[in-house]
Amino acid sequence: MSTAIPTTCRRRCSSLAHPLDRLDEQQKVLDAEEIETALLTYSMLLEPAIAAAGLSRAEGVRIANNELAAAVRGFSGRFLGAAAVDAAAGEAGIPELERALGTLGFRAVHLVTNYDGVFLDDQRYWPIYQLAQQRDVPVVVHPTAPKGWPALQAAMESDWIAAELGSPLDTTLSIARMIMGGVFDEFPRLKIAFCHLGGFMPMLAGRLDTNFAMYHEVLGPEGAAALGVTRRASDYLGRYYVDIHSMDTPAIECALKTVGPDKIVFGSDFPYNPPTVGIRYAKQRLAALDAPRAVKERIMCDNGQGLLGL
Repeated sequence: MSTAIPTTCRRRCSSLAHPLDRLDEQQKVLDAEEIETALLTYSMLLEPAIAAAGLSRAEGVRIANNELAAAVRGFSGRFLGAAAVDAAAGEAGIPELERALGTLGFRAVHLVTNYDGVFLDDQRYWPIYQLAQQRDVPVVVHPTAPKGWPALQAAMESDWIAAELGSPLDTTLSIARMIMGGVFDEFPRLKIAFCHLGGFMPMLAGRLDTNFAMYHEVLGPEGAAALGVTRRASDYLGRYYVDIHSMDTPAIECALKTVGPDKIVFGSDFPYNPPTVGIRYAKQRLAALDAPRAVKERIMCDNGQGLLGL
């Protein structure tokens, strides 16, 4: 198997990135890598930046949206913005989100996996899902520091390991809670994408299914529901998108069999990760995938275009 996308695959594609400075320099990288459009998000960096600036979340989110809109305005659709939102404020954050999606023209909503330890199943976030579903714009979710982060760091005695493995764990927990909390049932047309293959969910949905069966067998439906064991995780594997950033080929193959070929998109963490790491590693791992070229093209191009409405 080739270690790079075949040169005959010259189609322009979509990618995920972070809105750092020098979009003119980023555009040169997109040209070299044959990436037509990049969706810019603030990733997990916005919340600590707002706190460090001494701003309220509402103030920080508004400033962030204005700055991102100004940054992408001169690039004729080459860069798309994902709206920041004061998610923890619930309904009170919706007017700014409506402004970002309407007046500012953003093409997605950006969330992190928890806010102050409150996961994305909480009903305070449901107005965000309702608006995204109504407008048919995707919600893009990046992990943040897991709940209990200081204790995890202290126990690990290695911050970088705690960060690199704690982040996909937080994504896994958030997806599981959204499933059990009925988010996907309440918003059946919601388009939502999780970074890093959706954490460990493609590999561990079967474990949750086994425990669903065990609790229902031992405790009955009412007893299981009292513990929050309400649904089979595998029934929801095709309900959300995942990206392939920082995941190796066998993990992508697992997602291909579980999440499905229509729900996997290209992601690279560029420019947080330099192109020689994020973009090219993702391309190499996708090229090594034991799958037809048409499936690889869907991951590289078509699925992202569909998700963003391009």
